Amino acid sequence: MSERVDGSRRPPPAGRRARALRERLEALLRQHPPVERVASDPVAFPRAALAAGAPRPAVEAVALLSAMLAYGAVPLFMRVIRGLLDEAAAAAPREAAGTAFLRAISQPGGPRFSLGYRLSTAAEISRFAGAIGTVISRHGGLWEAFAPGWRRAGTVRAGLITLHEALWQALGTRPAAAPGGLRHLLPDPAGGGCCKRWLMFLRWMVRPDDGVDLGLWPEVPPAALLIPLDRHLSRLARALDLTRRATDDWKTAEEVTAALRQLDPLDPVRYDFALCHLAIAGDCTHGRHPERCAPCPLADVCQPAPPRTRQGKP
Repeated sequence: MSERVDGSRRPPPAGRRARALRERLEALLRQHPPVERVASDPVAFPRAALAAGAPRPAVEAVALLSAMLAYGAVPLFMRVIRGLLDEAAAAAPREAAGTAFLRAISQPGGPRFSLGYRLSTAAEISRFAGAIGTVISRHGGLWEAFAPGWRRAGTVRAGLITLHEALWQALGTRPAAAPGGLRHLLPDPAGGGCCKRWLMFLRWMVRPDDGVDLGLWPEVPPAALLIPLDRHLSRLARALDLTRRATDDWKTAEEVTAALRQLDPLDPVRYDFALCHLAIAGDCTHGRHPERCAPCPLADVCQPAPPRTRQGKP
């Protein structure tokens, strides 16, 4: 069982409730097949590289860039990721998109992209991408930098820590001495935050190729994954009684995953994409627009928190 925010233990979903929730989540997958929404998701970029025949390290590179820039407004970060890959492709027009990107970030001196995004300047994104290229050059791929921690401890967190360390070694600096825009692109998996973008990257790498995820790291079983938690998913998880923790951190991701593991022990994050895209598509407003709740397959098992109101106003 998992800890509640008050220190007590949260029981896993009871049998009848778990069956009802599983049925509703399966209905959600049928109503909104994940493959139909790939084009509006950052996984579209590594999937395109995979389809073009790019080697695994190139697909890993595109995936990590795409995952770490996937915050904020979807149309904005999709445009930036596409622009960065287009810049790399322009320098090597005869190569597949992923292969061209890997070539660009592996060149001496690193890439010089012209696009920044929100908290990160173009120079910081270039340094980050160059570190990905350096790690791949030194180790053979991102998997090879992740695997030592995974094999030593048997947890994805340990693997992410070794990959995170390898990237900072490639940058030649310590996180504390780096600019904030660079640190934002490399959140610390040992720091206690929910690390949504790291865990999303892992989902892409680990889950079998189903038209969404990529299945490039088969040594890690999907059962070992944690839910990529963001503000939308954490609110939805509370509405579905998958957690009662009030903070969006690593422990909450563990608790939500433990509850989902009661529904599917071998693949607890299989519902992540569909749940995430309820918000991206505007289908879920967390109860603010009840008319949108009615057609949702989760309606009868979902209890959204009352919408917050301004002081003195209903």
